[in-house]
Amino acid sequence: MSESGGQRRGFFDVWSRVYDLPPVQAAIYHPVHDAVLGELRAHPARRILDVGCGTGDLTARLRAELTTDLVAGCDFSAGMLEQAAARTRAVRWLQGDATRLPFTDSSFEAVVSTEAFHWFPDPNAARLVANADYPQIQDDYARSFRVLRSLPADVWLGSHTTFYRLAEKYAKLEAGGANPYIDPEGYKMFLDTAERQYQTELERQKQAK
Repeated sequence: MSESGGQRRGFFDVWSRVYDLPPVQAAIYHPVHDAVLGELRAHPARRILDVGCGTGDLTARLRAELTTDLVAGCDFSAGMLEQAAARTRAVRWLQGDATRLPFTDSSFEAVVSTEAFHWFPDPNAARLVANADYPQIQDDYARSFRVLRSLPADVWLGSHTTFYRLAEKYAKLEAGGANPYIDPEGYKMFLDTAERQYQTELERQKQAK
């Protein structure tokens, strides 16, 4: 395991201790979980895998609220899986890497992943030019930036305190004064930076082709 992978795993082991606090779950995760459950009720599957399952909140709901033969949760953090195993024994919990899942092909009828994909190290997903597995990747990036710029975002939050300077903003909030989370200009600056980085990487890959 690489040093960066070990550091990231340690981060999630620590994060698991507060991951299930009701305000965190209600504000960030439950709306997404409800949407996933709605899709699976409309398109039933008997064998479901939750990749990057964390502490297993959604995974346990999949097993409890849907008609299934098998629900499995996979995460690379032992701390997350310890919390998940304490939640329910009706789910099969496994520690594993999302890029090398410990299952054979066609083991599941549905695979879900919420608030986790951005943590997966997938070099092919970043291939912007001649990506045979994702030929429309440039169109999707362009559409994503258009949609994000159309949103009137005064307060913008992420699922981890390392995102969008959330920890820094919280410290300022604790110190008193104006609410630092109300930051529409910061949102625009973030998008400017992200799109500029994307365009730079796209041009680099075009030149290297």
